[in-house]
Amino acid sequence: MRHGLRLRRFSPIDRNYPIYEVLDGRDILLSIARTDAGDYELWFNPVSTGRVLPLESVTQLIAEAKRLLTEE
Repeated sequence: MRHGLRLRRFSPIDRNYPIYEVLDGRDILLSIARTDAGDYELWFNPVSTGRVLPLESVTQLIAEAKRLLTEE
C-alpha cells in the first residue's frame, strides 16, 4: 500500500464484527467498522486531526475493509 498506510484488525468482545484500524506506522489514523445493525462506521483518531490523506489510498483501504467486514 502506498504512503505507508495499512489495516490492522481489532476484535472487541462486545461487538459482533471486528474493527479495522487504518495505521500510518504505529499511529492509528481512523477506524472502520460494521455495527451490530449492519451499518458501516468511520471515525478519526483525534490525534491525527488536520492530517491530509491521499483520497485514493483512503478509498482503497475503505473498500478493502468493507470487503473484509462483509465476509465476516
